[in-house]
Amino acid sequence: ANDSSRALFRYDTVNKRISVISDLSISEGNDFDSMIYQYNNDLMLTRISIMDAQASSDPSYVVSIDYKYDADKVIQLAKFTDYSGDNYTYSFNKTSLPGGGYRLSWKNTSPYNGPGDTYLASFDGKGQMISNYYSLYSDSLLYDEVGNIKKVLKTYYKNPNDIKDSKTFTLYDFTLRESKGDQLYNLNQVLNRGIANLNVMNGSIGGDLFSVDYVYQFTKYPATSIILHRSSIYSNCPNCPDYEINSTSQPMYDSQQRLVRYKVVYNDYPLSYLEFYIRYYK
Repeated sequence: ANDSSRALFRYDTVNKRISVISDLSISEGNDFDSMIYQYNNDLMLTRISIMDAQASSDPSYVVSIDYKYDADKVIQLAKFTDYSGDNYTYSFNKTSLPGGGYRLSWKNTSPYNGPGDTYLASFDGKGQMISNYYSLYSDSLLYDEVGNIKKVLKTYYKNPNDIKDSKTFTLYDFTLRESKGDQLYNLNQVLNRGIANLNVMNGSIGGDLFSVDYVYQFTKYPATSIILHRSSIYSNCPNCPDYEINSTSQPMYDSQQRLVRYKVVYNDYPLSYLEFYIRYYK
């Protein structure tokens, strides 16, 4: 099935605000929320206000997220407020790692999701996420010298945090990337400054404009050749086949060599696609 959405971006530099508006004029309809991103004087994201006409039918619907950072501008707290006015907080515990990196740990404290899962995310000295852990899965990310993700390894644990009987396989192998076209990467970095590199499946603390799988493909430049691996272990479907697919994408650019069109894939069975079309103010 085909579906499409269109987001309009409005930049207010005086009030340090970016509005992402869901364009309801297109016939297919949109499947994301309109959001207002607010920033402090350091241009760190401090608040996301989420707007949706259907929120009133679900009191658990999150309508705002507020963020606080430590002296090193590392996320320290995220407070969620739902439509009913109740709120809950994710508190991030930071520990130092060798080489100037650090690790964050937190729990999902949402009262609507049952017992809270523990999440871990580790970063190198450049602030790049190098691994994350959630539920029974973890990702390890390998980068090239310019900051492109070149490979994503996924590990399945039979028991939480127990490496015994764990299974590791390659989820994405990015075999070729462009050397230009970092506009989607830059958008994510600006829009979500402070949490942009905190990409953890099922542990999102942001506005969910970009899926983790898609962010991997345009960090930093667009991937044009990908080997996708899908294990029946990760699919949680013993009767589903393991598979390996070679996927290619041909980004398009405007006269200023800015990215205007890019197709990304979602690693699932069957394989699905999303295509970005980008227009600029000038």
